[in-house]
Amino acid sequence: MKITLTPASKLAELIVPAPVKASSMIPEWFKQIPTHEEGYDGNRMSRNVFEGTSLTVRGCNPFLDTLTSGYIFTLAADVEFKWEEDQFAPSWLVDYALMEGQAEYQTKGIPQIHDRVKYVYKFSSGWKINTPKGYSTLFTHPLNRHDLPFRTFSGIVETDKYNVQTDFPFQVIPPEDGSPLLIEKGTPICQAIPFIRDEWKSEILPFNEEEEFKNRFNLRSKLDRSYRSQFWERKKYS
Repeated sequence: MKITLTPASKLAELIVPAPVKASSMIPEWFKQIPTHEEGYDGNRMSRNVFEGTSLTVRGCNPFLDTLTSGYIFTLAADVEFKWEEDQFAPSWLVDYALMEGQAEYQTKGIPQIHDRVKYVYKFSSGWKINTPKGYSTLFTHPLNRHDLPFRTFSGIVETDKYNVQTDFPFQVIPPEDGSPLLIEKGTPICQAIPFIRDEWKSEILPFNEEEEFKNRFNLRSKLDRSYRSQFWERKKYS
């Protein structure tokens, strides 16, 4: 399947970075986590957890998949937030609208991420995503990126039909000491993951003790990266 990424304007084409595959934006903190628990000496069984392995989240493929799936939009230039009366307001130097305010009535009732931050802003993406017929796109806060000082709202867009720039509302998280906050150029601001639309039906089945035992036995039959070697499939984005 092919996804197309198109600048929303000539100016955006000149200055706003194109979305990149998420696998190229793995955060440094994740890379610094050891694959095995502290003091690992080649023992694949954990010293601390009964019948557990010594793997950390670095060796967890479901977690890694969240960081590497889809495409990442990044901020085109530095933005500084600082308090102006009762508002934690943004400013920047470049002659381009990096973001704008979201009308207050549109987000009224959404829980505030910080008790003093009442306003919702919206990142300007500068780009359009178009997917093949029958495919939509989930736009969301970069998955498992709790280190970022904002939370981008999530939304699903029918990108096979909606040929318009999608922007990203967000709530900023101000420092507790009231100091200014710098969000640097190149910071990931949104993750886009295409998926096929389908009609799903759910069914509730009774517990099957034999099936559960067999499945758990299979999972635990491999000491090192059992999920990766027996179940996981690589997702490809380019």
